[in-house]
Amino acid sequence: QYGGEKYMDAGRIAQESKGLETFKTQPQEFLTPVGREAQIQAQKDFKKWRNTHIANAIDRTLKEGQLSHLDGNSVELNLRETYNGKDWDFKARIDWTNNNDPSQPRRWVLQDFKVVGDEPPKDILKPNPAFGENFKEFAFKGKEAVAKLLQEKRGQVAGAFYREDLGYIDLVWGEVRNKEGKIQGHGLSKIVEKHLDDFSPFEGANALERLGNGLEKIIQNGEVVKQEGGRIGMVCRIGDKTFRVGLKKNWKGEATHNHWIITAYHDREKP
Repeated sequence: QYGGEKYMDAGRIAQESKGLETFKTQPQEFLTPVGREAQIQAQKDFKKWRNTHIANAIDRTLKEGQLSHLDGNSVELNLRETYNGKDWDFKARIDWTNNNDPSQPRRWVLQDFKVVGDEPPKDILKPNPAFGENFKEFAFKGKEAVAKLLQEKRGQVAGAFYREDLGYIDLVWGEVRNKEGKIQGHGLSKIVEKHLDDFSPFEGANALERLGNGLEKIIQNGEVVKQEGGRIGMVCRIGDKTFRVGLKKNWKGEATHNHWIITAYHDREKP
């Protein structure tokens, strides 16, 4: 549609998109089934009904959305609609890519679709003083928050990311080496030092852009899993590789208000 072929898998996008569980109120007849067979049929009917609305929202956004260029290889389409007295923002990101498959031609591919209601309030974010200056203007900006800390090489962005199932996720610069000079750190600085090359499969003009895009994609689309010691992590498959983002919700034994990113990497132990 914009200089090349457009294709999409609406069902896949529907399952991956965040925020969609609050997009539509379930029809009342789906809420009160009687008997096991009725319950199963109601679940099937609701899934079909929900995915139809999502597919229609994707289609309207692609046809009617306002176009803005994110970079040379990515565009975003935005459409605002009102439903049940509430404003909803539809956001579709389309990339000019072959999804890192040299055998395929580059083309416009729908990579992400989100339905956004009210943005979480920024004034309730509570940065941890131990992580240094908080660049609050980059809250909820994902890869832009990554770029800011890469520029500053210090501090934090409280609420750099947000997921409805996890809440606010802080990005911290952190530390890389211990007193003996051994890599034993945490945060973005450690990711850059130890795992920067892991993010080569992601889009970006350079390694740092690929890191920002990779973190954003993994956090947006990753599956939440429990790790050793009760930690929470996110796992995301990109092509034939498995990526992980590790989160913590404490600092030196003291609970923190938000999850924060301790590390991110390509998990070479997973196929």
